[in-house]
Amino acid sequence: MKKLYNIYLPDNDNHFPLYLKNIGKGQHTYQQKQRDKSLSFVPKFGVALDIGAHVGTWTIDLEQKFDKVICFEPLPLHLECLRKNIKDHNKVEIFEVGLGNISGKEVYIDYEEDGNTGTAAILPRSLNTSPTGHKIKLERLDSFNIPVIDYMKVDIEGYELPFLKGAKETFLRTKPVLNIEIKSTCKRFGTEPQDIANYLEKELNMMCVNQCVNDYVFVYRHEQS
Repeated sequence: MKKLYNIYLPDNDNHFPLYLKNIGKGQHTYQQKQRDKSLSFVPKFGVALDIGAHVGTWTIDLEQKFDKVICFEPLPLHLECLRKNIKDHNKVEIFEVGLGNISGKEVYIDYEEDGNTGTAAILPRSLNTSPTGHKIKLERLDSFNIPVIDYMKVDIEGYELPFLKGAKETFLRTKPVLNIEIKSTCKRFGTEPQDIANYLEKELNMMCVNQCVNDYVFVYRHEQS
């Protein structure tokens, strides 16, 4: 791994150094606008989930604002950097798994773009024999029975709908503010971006209150009343 702008990154990443900058005491600006806007809707800063934590570009900011941060990241190369980037290990818990709608399902993860480790994505079934991909088992978020979630960031490169289906009970029970990245990458799984929005609105009773680039903020309808 290498250290640039006070952030540890995988050696093969040449994408993030273009966006990371020093500001203040070792802080950075990566996706700061998206994060700040979504956090403005959070009424209580107890527990945050970082799903698709990568190397912690969101985690190291969230751990300063929340009492506890729970990260989900399956790739060993990313986890090595994530642990280095965390400042307070007493506040951050890491689960080394991917999340979907079927616990125990085996999938492959590979990079969509060479040199950009932020494009690590679950491969469609037709590509699940990738010789370079990393094989993992998925879990459902519901199986973790997390009692309280105030905020959730989701960046999982197209696998949003299966994740949401495996997290339905958790959403309905904890009612977090959600920041979710939605792009055309979901089409590789036969999903349209609107399908994700429809599931959030119709199945989870949430509403979109903000968009910043490809990040959308959803909150529960009754929270806005």
